[in-house]
Amino acid sequence: MPSRTPLIICFIASSTAAFIYVINKCLAKTQLVQHVPEEYLWLPHALTNILGYMIVLLPGYLTYKYVQKVNYLNYGGEGFCMRMIGICFGEEEFILNPQKERRPSILRYLKTGVMEQVSTIHEAVKPLSWLIGRWRSVNAEATYPTMAPFNYCEEISFETLGQPLLNYTSKTWHPLTHKPMHLESGFLRIKPGTNEIAFMVAHNFGLTSLEEGTVHSNEVIFKSKQITRMTFASDPAVLAIERCFKLKDNGNLEVSVSMETTKTPLTHHLKSELQKV
Repeated sequence: MPSRTPLIICFIASSTAAFIYVINKCLAKTQLVQHVPEEYLWLPHALTNILGYMIVLLPGYLTYKYVQKVNYLNYGGEGFCMRMIGICFGEEEFILNPQKERRPSILRYLKTGVMEQVSTIHEAVKPLSWLIGRWRSVNAEATYPTMAPFNYCEEISFETLGQPLLNYTSKTWHPLTHKPMHLESGFLRIKPGTNEIAFMVAHNFGLTSLEEGTVHSNEVIFKSKQITRMTFASDPAVLAIERCFKLKDNGNLEVSVSMETTKTPLTHHLKSELQKV
């Protein structure tokens, strides 16, 4: 996120407001407005009121579109401008996932409440209950020896339907172009009465993985046991995956992934921090 972004936001808001203000003042001094027949006096008043509202609405709209375009709330830091944008517009207005179904927040909360009432957590998955919910990235970064580092946006969901497992989905998208990137879906199971877990995941680039591990308090660690891929998948082939989900002290979810391919030994690849939404 360029450091000049807050300055650009301030410039957009202030210059647009100043421009409309000047137009309003100039219009008020014209002969056309000052010598209007009495029966048409409502017209200049209406025009003045419209321009008055535009001093607020137009800068707000242009600022909104710019903040949305550059994904400022995900990568804008913690400055004053960041806090003001969040207060004025609300963070959820800037979720830049084109695949996400958009709905008013109140409906989402109602849906969540209904699902919590209907979907009782199975006794077997209670050690994993802290994972249940929808999580959205605060920051996310990918690094690997064969590619340039890049940031991405991510949303993860662990859902319970009352069965002895959790349904899992993950979707990522580019923070600027909003184009979908990596997609995953699968199931997380636990061996009843133990801390042994199995994670079965299908990836959108033609890969499936069976990962097994353990759950310890607020942390789960997996290592791949079996990986299969479609016959026409691109090289290099993925040979191993290790991943960790950890609930941090601040309530956020930290996800880290390491990967081994036919060209690169097991190396750190992905790290993200997500908030529950």
